[in-house]
Amino acid sequence: MKLNFISGYDALQFIEEKIASKKTYVISGIDNGAKKIGLARFISVTGNVVPYGALYNNNEVSQKITHFIKESMPICCVIGVWCPNDDNTDNTVRLHSKISWKQLPEMTKKLLCDMQKLSCDAEELNALYSSTENLYTMNKQHHDSINVTFFDESMTTVLANHKLKDVGLCRKKRILLDDQIAAMELLERFVSFFKLRSKV
Repeated sequence: MKLNFISGYDALQFIEEKIASKKTYVISGIDNGAKKIGLARFISVTGNVVPYGALYNNNEVSQKITHFIKESMPICCVIGVWCPNDDNTDNTVRLHSKISWKQLPEMTKKLLCDMQKLSCDAEELNALYSSTENLYTMNKQHHDSINVTFFDESMTTVLANHKLKDVGLCRKKRILLDDQIAAMELLERFVSFFKLRSKV
């Protein structure tokens, strides 16, 4: 699995260079970047980039992005790190994977089970937070939790929203990873743990 880490400000160039030729998951926090890099370019993309973060902004930008997501990913699972800003607004980094409607109940149970198993390796999870912070340069805020969110077909109702900190996995201390390659491998292991796969 190939993971690419971009900020909203770099997303447009990333799309032009990478999405057309590679299958990939993209972590993108575009709450602050969507207005600046051009919404039309995002909407025209039918690949794997989904500018999900802006859904939290109640404005014309979020409405257009919501429409784009409804068309391209009617059912989705979101895994990401929530980063609170100084003004308590939501600036998110999220990992997206399309999951079929029939898989939803079973997948929800599996995620809960896997979260409980993951709690025995809190040290690795701690490192995951720090490695995310190293690789994602747009937001330097403290990472508090990892969200797993399921939406219904209309993208308006949250069917399940689980935070790892709800099962005692909130980061206790800061662990820095100097080697970004090691950080990437750690994130890949985490994603594989939840059995997310690239879109075909």
